[in-house]
Amino acid sequence: EKREVIHNVNTSMEQLVVDELILGPETFSYCPTVPGDTKILNVSVNDNVCYLNFDSSFLGGSLEVKDYIPIYSIVNSLAELGNVNRVQFSINGSNNIKFRDTLSLDTMFERNLDYVAETEE
Repeated sequence: EKREVIHNVNTSMEQLVVDELILGPETFSYCPTVPGDTKILNVSVNDNVCYLNFDSSFLGGSLEVKDYIPIYSIVNSLAELGNVNRVQFSINGSNNIKFRDTLSLDTMFERNLDYVAETEE
């Protein structure tokens, strides 16, 4: 989903992108990919790597999407900015965690367009 937003210049574009994903889709027929109660604790970018630190609510939620969708909705959206090639996730400062007991967060994730559905505009 593409959208136009007005944002505060004190908010990074990376933070804005993830905030918008947390808000969920504006299009009725689309499904949310990130739990709406997720809190971002920190966002930073260094050497084209975006470091995202969430609270534990990112791990929960009962979204009806496959395990990799929340991860790659964030990674692929951030990669659209042009200054992010990889994303490192952490939960409360730790990346020694498995997301939904299947995806280890101790690795950096790169854009993967296999998880993007083509839509007509």
